[in-house]
Amino acid sequence: MPIAARIYGCRFESSRRQEAARARALSWAACELPDDTRHLVLDRRQEQQNLKDRRVLGGLAGRPARFTFEHASADAQPLLWLPDIVVGAAAAHLVYGDDRHLKTLEKVVEVCLCEDAAV
Repeated sequence: MPIAARIYGCRFESSRRQEAARARALSWAACELPDDTRHLVLDRRQEQQNLKDRRVLGGLAGRPARFTFEHASADAQPLLWLPDIVVGAAAAHLVYGDDRHLKTLEKVVEVCLCEDAAV
């Protein structure tokens, strides 16, 4: 199974803006989905957080929806472990400057982008 990863991140100065950063990165990623993408599976979080994701993606899916989406647990969808591994490697690189793991994944990761947002 061929795997390609694109990493989108958004960083605000305040950690209280974590949900805003996620919404911004999720929007960015959804807008750049390949045209043949029909379904997304996101890792399940708390229901209130899932609702925020659904609002973001629902607005971007269009009418009629060009893609559907759902939240699932990694226990139910083991392939969700793959993005966790990739994001962990990207976070180590972006936060700590440690690119060892990201280099290991260089054949899988197409691009790693992070936007620094004001306030």
